[in-house]
Amino acid sequence: MRTVRPLLLLLAVVGLTTVACSSSPTTLDQATADSVGAQLVNEYYDTLDCEGGDVAQYEKLLDPAFQSVTATGAKSKTEVLEVIASVCFENPQVSDISVTAAPGVLIVSYRGSIDRDGVTQTPTQRVNVFVDEGGTWKGVTFADAGLPGR
Repeated sequence: MRTVRPLLLLLAVVGLTTVACSSSPTTLDQATADSVGAQLVNEYYDTLDCEGGDVAQYEKLLDPAFQSVTATGAKSKTEVLEVIASVCFENPQVSDISVTAAPGVLIVSYRGSIDRDGVTQTPTQRVNVFVDEGGTWKGVTFADAGLPGR
């Protein structure tokens, strides 16, 4: 009887370990990562507008722990949504997209700009980090390197 319990415990641990290992996030192959990363970044910029519908859409795209870092400092998801609600965004430009994939993560760097309140913006180097949350990609980080120093 004493040998049965340890054996059952061992089988239970092995079973849980197998389930835990099989549910690990996978790394997308490069072609898929490139396609998904480009789609995600373009969706982020295409969602922005001047009519105010962008805040509700953007809220769905961002993880609760989202953080943005720009020349004006770090902002939480809530602070970013407040900025989005107060600015008219138009004419998004995205180019030179490069994607790196890790298990359940996409890191997308690119050159980008979007006009704000009718003012044309100069393209800058940017990066977005996305995590796979059960089949839905959510943004966790955005950073804008700004313009090079003179």
